[in-house]
Amino acid sequence: MGRPRFLYGLPVEWESVKGCLVQTYRQELKDYKTQATMTATHVPLNPNVVWKWYRYSNAATTKTTTKNKSPERKLLIAQFSGFGPYSQMLEQVEPINRAYARKWGHDYVTLQGSALAFPGMKRSTEYHAAKDSVLKGQNDKHEEESNSKLDENHENDDQTCPSLENGYEVQSAFNKIPLLMKALDLSSPANHAMQLQNSVLENQKYLGEDHVDRNFSSFYDQVLILDSDTMIVDFDFDITTLLLPLKKQQTQQGQTQANQQQQHGDSMGTASNEYFLAAYRVFRNDWHWTWEINNGITLWNLNHPTTRTVAEAWLKGSLTHPKDVLLKNDDQFFLQRALMSLGWWTRMRHGVRALRDEFDYYDATLIKHFKRDAQSWTRTSLEQRLFRIQEAKAAVCEEWAEECADVLQEMTGDVSTGKS
Repeated sequence: MGRPRFLYGLPVEWESVKGCLVQTYRQELKDYKTQATMTATHVPLNPNVVWKWYRYSNAATTKTTTKNKSPERKLLIAQFSGFGPYSQMLEQVEPINRAYARKWGHDYVTLQGSALAFPGMKRSTEYHAAKDSVLKGQNDKHEEESNSKLDENHENDDQTCPSLENGYEVQSAFNKIPLLMKALDLSSPANHAMQLQNSVLENQKYLGEDHVDRNFSSFYDQVLILDSDTMIVDFDFDITTLLLPLKKQQTQQGQTQANQQQQHGDSMGTASNEYFLAAYRVFRNDWHWTWEINNGITLWNLNHPTTRTVAEAWLKGSLTHPKDVLLKNDDQFFLQRALMSLGWWTRMRHGVRALRDEFDYYDATLIKHFKRDAQSWTRTSLEQRLFRIQEAKAAVCEEWAEECADVLQEMTGDVSTGKS
């Protein structure tokens, strides 16, 4: 499970991360687990992240063509990065993925920073903010109690924590989880109505202070969650059909679209239900319902009950194991554990669709994944990957020139069509 040690080596040594845990992290974990069992699923978020939304589901901003009809399923395309080197890849691929979203009338969102606030891990922003509030005119008794509590929780602050110093850049990979949970909140008209009733503060918690939107008018059937080094390369293909069994595709879209779908991958599907997850199958000869998927590109069915089951298990498994989060640097590990826990019969009956050709890294026919060539945790091969991304961008914009030009004009002209 996860990336093999004999190829990549150990991701992180314990000595380099133990200073990232507060002295009372066991108590924080206990408190979180107690809260998690007593209340609805809570997603603890760091405040210093940036959400950017682009609303292309509004018909007025969507360019319709004779080649594509509007899909029946509404898709949210979600992408993320930290603020470090990987943000350069996000900057390169974002215009292309936005162009696809605009063409098909889907919404697109990016989340930058490390969003999840893991129980038991130091958070310098909160610590210094609390310390500042104590120093601003509070009475001596309260100041003494507050300082005592802060010093207790941060007794290890003299130990180095490289992850904290760079804003938990590596842990930004776990942004997939709040993106999925947010999409689930907007996954049906009922949930959508509840979201509209939320306070401004609740919207700020999820969307950031610069995005308080009381006129939000979208709900989603699916969410496509993309790593910062992934890019859509086929603008004529309706991504939402990847979760449909082939027979349903034939009925809905006609034989031509079904033939295109079969060229893209497997034709297996559940008898009566749509798939709840489509992702890349690591081993070509593995079962199509395998748990061993690469989660750099995942397409989720937000209306399928198993999606929430897996999302909550993924969230809780990650939040309750801060040591493993720091040591493994691998959100995929926790997703695979959640999928394994379903059992093979549930994965087959309720629909994991593990694909190959569509998401096959550099050779993908639908969404390319520009993975690092070096089998290493520390060498990102950033320059080489940026070069490959630029090559693929040029090829996409040669074939879909008008779509690329539309988004480029939107970006260079500072026309925030989709931003609130």
